Amino acid sequence: MPKCFLTGVEIDLDDAYVLDISRARHALRDLRQKASALERLIAQLSPKDEVEAFDYKAGANRKRKDRRLVSERMAIALSDAAPETTLLIRWPDWRARRSRPILLSSAATENEEPG
Repeated sequence: MPKCFLTGVEIDLDDAYVLDISRARHALRDLRQKASALERLIAQLSPKDEVEAFDYKAGANRKRKDRRLVSERMAIALSDAAPETTLLIRWPDWRARRSRPILLSSAATENEEPG
């Protein structure tokens, strides 16, 4: 009777599994392509650009650093790089998330273990 390579337990041949090397290599290639697409996306969209904005308080244009924006159609197309997660979010949602302070309830901090 054959033994499991990992555990050494005897197994019935009809219940045994073997690695499909071809599929494993295809999966690895697909993961590398996905990683490459995500790296390009990060390289293109993560830098901040200097943009002109009108400062209503000062009544004049001023320059500030801000995130790169894309249209909804481009966001949908670029999201294909990782369909299992939300890579691009709407600008108002991003701003709300960035401006909201992180608040922890006292119950959550009391139940945490030190260290």
